[in-house]
Amino acid sequence: MKSVKLLVAIISGVLILGSAVSCNQSDLQVQVDILMADLSEANDQLAALQQRLFEAQILEGQYDELSTEYDNLKAQNDANVDEIESLGITLGITIDALGDEVVVLTNTNDAQAVEIETLQMEYDSLKAQYDLLISLEAGITVENIAEALFDLINQERIAHGLNALDPGHNLEDWSLINSQNMAFSKEYEYYTDSWVPFQRVFIAAGYSSLDRIVNAAMVIWQSHALFYSENILNEDAVYGAVSVVESGDIYYITFMGSNFP
Repeated sequence: MKSVKLLVAIISGVLILGSAVSCNQSDLQVQVDILMADLSEANDQLAALQQRLFEAQILEGQYDELSTEYDNLKAQNDANVDEIESLGITLGITIDALGDEVVVLTNTNDAQAVEIETLQMEYDSLKAQYDLLISLEAGITVENIAEALFDLINQERIAHGLNALDPGHNLEDWSLINSQNMAFSKEYEYYTDSWVPFQRVFIAAGYSSLDRIVNAAMVIWQSHALFYSENILNEDAVYGAVSVVESGDIYYITFMGSNFP
């Protein structure tokens, strides 16, 4: 229900943005069709997640049953061992037979323990997916896009043995101006100031989640190997900033890095 409300809120927001510009009936119909397709996709994803959650609940029940069976078998095994010790040497043959049974039971217990661990991992994975879907209900804002992309850039740098960038206050102002200029002119804007040698810009549209927007930006930057190496992975950069401006259904994103804040 929460996801449906979120989708309604997203549709309402897009329609409000759309009302600010003039368009003909055909354009409105295209937008409505796109939104309905997005709604259908979201409903399909929600239904799939609900099915997987139901499967996870079944797995959890199986886990509980196996855990109980394991405890019972362990108790039985302990009782068998006690009985073997009480019989002593005079029941050597019986002890050997019971010892074999103990081995079988132990192997069974080990196999069941592995199965329980596997079921627990599957349950944890499904729960993580469910928690992620719930977290998406918070919506997408320019602030959390900028924050998530900045964090992802630092992860990339650390993975390549570079320092993580600190926020640069001047860079934040310049990158924001750059994104605002792009949103106004609908074109790329590039600084030529020698104080800000590291920058890239990206326009993202049609993405329905924060992760998709952020990962799409990174994939685009990575596809330009030279720019990616000189900007995102620049060894001299100490400070960085990501600014996002939303205009219509488009996010204008600018990254700047420098050895000056």
